[in-house]
Amino acid sequence: MRLRQGRYVATLRGLSAALEQSYGDVYSPECRADLGDARCRVDLGARTVSGTVASVTNERRFTAAALGVADGYYAYGRLRWLSGANAGRAMEIKAQTGDAIVLFDAMAAAIVAGDRFSISPVCDKRFATCRA
Repeated sequence: MRLRQGRYVATLRGLSAALEQSYGDVYSPECRADLGDARCRVDLGARTVSGTVASVTNERRFTAAALGVADGYYAYGRLRWLSGANAGRAMEIKAQTGDAIVLFDAMAAAIVAGDRFSISPVCDKRFATCRA
């Protein structure tokens, strides 16, 4: 527990919390870094673009105005809302086909045409991709 701005804040952890601790590097045939983190050192800002919701199909599917990238480029990437009822929230992208985006889960508030967002891709973690 800790005191924060005059209120007590408690953190509850289960028995499995000890298993989530990192005690050293893990070796694998794929890259262990995440795109844009300190180990990767790729400037994610150059790959992040802003967009606007053109139309909404349902609570997880919408069409953006002119993303202009190949199908799947943003699949498994991250979308952060810049305006609207979801401003400041983020969600992982399940699929992207043309300008159509499908989120892994529904947002807390409704997505509305005109909402702005930023979107960034992820890496496939192959060393050949990194070298290229």
